[in-house]
Amino acid sequence: MNDKLVFAPILEQIQNHISIGNSRVIHDFMSYLSSEIIEMNIEKHKLVNDFLIWLEKEIIRGPIENLKNKTKINKFYENDFDTLVKILKQNRILPKVITLGDERYEK
Repeated sequence: MNDKLVFAPILEQIQNHISIGNSRVIHDFMSYLSSEIIEMNIEKHKLVNDFLIWLEKEIIRGPIENLKNKTKINKFYENDFDTLVKILKQNRILPKVITLGDERYEK
């Protein structure tokens, strides 16, 4: 969906409040948005941390710090899934060929 279409009604309301000199409403709205962004960022960090803990316990069975490309592992969300799989294969955490049901994953 086009972001301009989604946000058009909101931007129109903001423009209306600005034109009548109602900056307090804009300030309150910006304050609300910043609070939401902070909450979403906290949740993202929690999910990232939970995933890394799970990865260490269940897949790696040891600390990430002992592996090659640990920075890419810790920032897995900046890359695609294939990159993480490739790094785990390079570190011999995953076999070179993984069987997934009836398909083989060989990237």
